[in-house]
Amino acid sequence: MCLTNRGPTLTLIRGEEGVQFCIAADMEWQESHQYWGREDSAVIQILPLYNIVERGAKMLYLNHSIRGYPKGLRAGLDPRKPIVDIDEGFAVVKYRAIPYPLISVQVWGCGAQQSRDNQLDVKKWEVKQAEHHPDRYLLELAGRPCYSANQPDSSKPQE
Repeated sequence: MCLTNRGPTLTLIRGEEGVQFCIAADMEWQESHQYWGREDSAVIQILPLYNIVERGAKMLYLNHSIRGYPKGLRAGLDPRKPIVDIDEGFAVVKYRAIPYPLISVQVWGCGAQQSRDNQLDVKKWEVKQAEHHPDRYLLELAGRPCYSANQPDSSKPQE
């Protein structure tokens, strides 16, 4: 999952046997051991039958590094029984506890033009960093954003 988008997103999930879902996040994705999201978050079944499955606050969950808590992506109002549950390796999606091999995940950012412009500025900065500091960029991709005691790079665009 890309956590650099600073606004609402639509996450399209496609599994084998013709199942497709959409997770509508009404705010920026965040990694946490708790469920989050505002009232306009939703889980939508697209195929085989269109259906708004659930909608409400605190129904989104993403964790790929916090120890002692389930890993993966989950969505649903009941944390004990998520409607959609994607495993840590993004290989299987469960819908109402029925597993389907995962085919694809697409994340679409939503928001105003200013949001898009800010996102493009960050992407340009990331490309520039990768070209000039490939080792540092690889460490950041691996989840280690600060690898030395030096001050952070102040040339990074602010949002």
